[in-house]
Formats: sequence, C-alpha cells, structure tokens
Amino acid sequence: KNNVLSNEVQSQRVSEDELEKIINEKKEWEFLYHFSQVRQNIVNWIPVKKDAKILEIGSGCGAITGALAKKGQQVDCVALSRKRSLINANRNKNYDGITIKLGNFEEIEPYLDTDYDIITLIGVWEYAGVYLKDKDPFRKFLDVLKKHLSAEGKIIIAIENRNGLKYWAGCREDHTAQFFEGLEGYTKTNSAVTFGKNEMQRIFEETGYQTQFYYPYPDYKLPLHIFSDEYLPHLGMLTDNHKNLDHTRMVFFDEAKVFDSLIKDGMFPYFSNSFLVILQPEGTKTKEERVIYSKFSNERVEEFRIRTDIIKKSDGTLSVEKYPMHEKAKEHINKIQHMYQLLQNNAKNIPVQFNVCEQKGNHVAFEYVEGQNLENEIKQLYLNGKTDKIREIVADIVG
Repeated sequence: KNNVLSNEVQSQRVSEDELEKIINEKKEWEFLYHFSQVRQNIVNWIPVKKDAKILEIGSGCGAITGALAKKGQQVDCVALSRKRSLINANRNKNYDGITIKLGNFEEIEPYLDTDYDIITLIGVWEYAGVYLKDKDPFRKFLDVLKKHLSAEGKIIIAIENRNGLKYWAGCREDHTAQFFEGLEGYTKTNSAVTFGKNEMQRIFEETGYQTQFYYPYPDYKLPLHIFSDEYLPHLGMLTDNHKNLDHTRMVFFDEAKVFDSLIKDGMFPYFSNSFLVILQPEGTKTKEERVIYSKFSNERVEEFRIRTDIIKKSDGTLSVEKYPMHEKAKEHINKIQHMYQLLQNNAKNIPVQFNVCEQKGNHVAFEYVEGQNLENEIKQLYLNGKTDKIREIVADIVG
C-alpha cells in the first residue's frame, strides 16, 4: 500500500482535515491507521516543555510526528522506509525542526544526539528482535537509548499487551494475524513479540528504569481514553470493543461484561489491550503534578472536539482541564466559561452545586467534585417511576 498512500498525500497536497475525507472514501485499514488524527491521542495528553528535543524512532508516515512537532522544538525521526518518509516529509512540511534520518536504527544510532528530552517507541519496541543483532535485543534497545537521554529525559513506549482481553475474546494477534499466537507464546512465528505487564516491568527494572504505566483504550493505535494506576476505569466505561479493523475476528464473549468483572476484581491493568509506559532512568526526579486520566472526543464535529484531563496536583488534590482539539473548538471552550458564569448568576437559590470553572489561556479548569450528578439523579428517578419528583427538580431550576 505504500505507493497508494504516497500518491494520495503527495499528489493532492492535503491538509490534516482533508485526510479524514480520504479515510472515509477509501474505507481501508491502512488509510485509517496511517492518516487518522486519532493516532495522535497517544501523545497529545503528555506534558512536554516547549524547547524539548524529541527522538521519534519508527516515524512511518508521520501520523504522530506532527503532534510531537507541536509540542517540542526539535523532532528527529528515524525511519526505515523511504516511501513512508516522503509521506511524512510532505504531510508535516509546515513544521520547523523536523529531521528524518533514513536507515536501520543500529546504523543511525551512533550519530544521534545524547540529550533528547523525549524518545518515543510507538509500536516499535516489539520489533527489537527483528532489527537488533543481540541475544537479548529488548534489553539491549533500552540500554542503548539510555545514553541518548537528557538528565530528566523520558522514553515513551506504546505496545500491545500480550494478554490483552481482546485476544482471549477472539481477536487475531496484531502482528501475526493468527488466533492466540501471543497467548501461546509465539510458537508459530518469529517476528514481533509483545509482553504482559509483569514481564515488561521486570525488564524495565533490570535495565535500570523507573516506570509509570498507562492503559490506552480501546488500544494505543486509536485511543479514546488513557487510564492510569491512579485512575482506573469504572464499571460500565469499557463498551467500545468492536474496533478490530485490521483483521477479521471471532466473538467468544461480551467483552464489556468481562471488563466489568475484571474491574471489580482489580485485574484490569493486566488485561488492558495496550500499554503506554513512561520510562526514566532510576533516580530521576519526577514531576509531582501529572495527568492521571485523559479522554478524547474525536468522534464529535470539529467545533466540539475537546480533550478532558484529570490532573493530580502536588498536594494530592485533583482538577479537571478541558482543551480544544481543533481550531474551531476554541470557541466552545470559551463558551464553557461563559455558561458557568451564567449558571452561577442565575441559579443561586436552587439546590445544585456547580464545580468552580476558571479560564486558563486556551483551556478551562474545573475543581474535581465527586458525588451524584444531576443527570444520573434524574435518570434514576425516571427508572423508578418518580416523574413528579423530576418535575419538581426542573421547576426549581427554571424558576
């Protein structure tokens, strides 16, 4: 498909928004995977300083390169395919600071800088055994990358979970297209290799890294949620399990119900379909404020596409921040603050609490409030047949 992809991008000189039209016209996995803006969600939520130097290993057609270029000052890409690199170069030609280095990583590595703030391996680390000549290529890869990090540098790894629930439920292994191949230990193939959580954690510790695990859902390729150990999914949240677009699949059970069972038992982190792991060399001081959950609304029209983050602050308190994901959505973010002010002014005498909203540059921040929200309360009253009580609540609100 490389020639077809290249022709679509280079001949038409399309923008990111126009790529969505190509995806809808072609209706093929390759176009969705390489061109979808949803791919960028995997890094969009990660705080990065404006002058960051970033190394993207395995940049491909540039699905994530542009998102990295928006965040940092310099992005060095390492890519094996010339055709995909040309697509990347054309797609992201409007960004300054992008350099694409073409060739095998082992050949390019000696010439790379030694002070990168971010190194990304998005769908790459699992191929270490294919491209690195070493008896333990996965540990070797991590050892080599350590010398290319700045003092507080981070490695970002996104990878499938060998024990992901979708594989038990009837999805083919992503790299081999065979049923149960990863679960059975890759006995029939010799290409990419993924790991379960405990095995990955062991490898990271043995190579001298401290870790933060995150759980992209439905997976890291097209993520709409990013969970963490500090903010795991609640019951009923994981219902979007039909997306397995690259291969045919079987359906052995209701994944949403099984996810709920795993959530109840505290087992979700071990059966998440994908991992995103942030690594730093042991002893590196980590920032006390961090994102513990992120949700993306790519399915909305452009005017309402926003990202919602839950931030854990240094004092342990939480806040909720909402960002525009499209230029047209900035007006919507501004209206959120405006509507908050109207509600505060016009609803002083009703028994409803509004969490405090504050405008912060291009985004808004809310205090994090736990409790029964009005929508759920009205829904529960309706299910219990208490329509009179609903009318009383609505009457109080509208005056």
